[in-house]
Amino acid sequence: MTCLDRTLPSPYLPLLALVLALAGCSDDGLAPPPQDTDVTGVTASASTGTNEGTEGPSDSTGPAEPGPTTTDTADTTGPESDETDTGGPANACESPDDCMVINDCCRCAAAHVDDVFPECPMNCLQPMCDALGLFDPEATCLEGSCQLVPFDCTPDRIVCDAIPPRCSPGTLPGVTPSGDCWSGACVPVEACDSVPGCDACTDGQACVALETQLGPIYECQAMPDECAGVPTCACMPPDTCESPFDLCEEHDGMIVCSCPAC
Repeated sequence: MTCLDRTLPSPYLPLLALVLALAGCSDDGLAPPPQDTDVTGVTASASTGTNEGTEGPSDSTGPAEPGPTTTDTADTTGPESDETDTGGPANACESPDDCMVINDCCRCAAAHVDDVFPECPMNCLQPMCDALGLFDPEATCLEGSCQLVPFDCTPDRIVCDAIPPRCSPGTLPGVTPSGDCWSGACVPVEACDSVPGCDACTDGQACVALETQLGPIYECQAMPDECAGVPTCACMPPDTCESPFDLCEEHDGMIVCSCPAC
């Protein structure tokens, strides 16, 4: 069957003949297949064009590297770290004159006279030491570092009728400077010269008992990491048992300091 033999109403045959003449017919009378290759080629060309457009900006990425900016930031970081390390609590003391008390709304501590601390931005009714019941604190030099002079936290001389406050573990009811009444505050046990017993000490602290003729006096001292949670005479600092109570022994998980010559 030729191109003109298609079954169509006769009014359309002249129009179909014109279309087929323009498109052309093969010798066998069949119309050539649709030229899908041309469509595919256009699509490929468009894709290629898009890819080429994408590759263009990728090539230009190199010059936009922010190398100098990173270098400047690194250079700036160095001086800031140096300023942070200037001064600070690393200064060692040789005598109590090298130490001072920091007592403001943010801190209650002993520090070297050359230490520099930022100004406390807080407002308070009373400074930190007073709020902790540490009235008239003094600073001294112990083992090359500035520390607060320990406070007497034992209730032996309390004669007033006031009721002591309930304090959380690690603190004890504070005593007034005169020692005859409660201050109403709770004092950290590490700031106490003595404590009622080993129960007052917390994890990380060693209970040290001084064997006196009037009975033991208990202290809570910081435990070095070398002790691994178990205080021994070998791992505790040399001045744990001070003269004349310089004989160190271990008993029931605590350090016992006795005086052989007393």
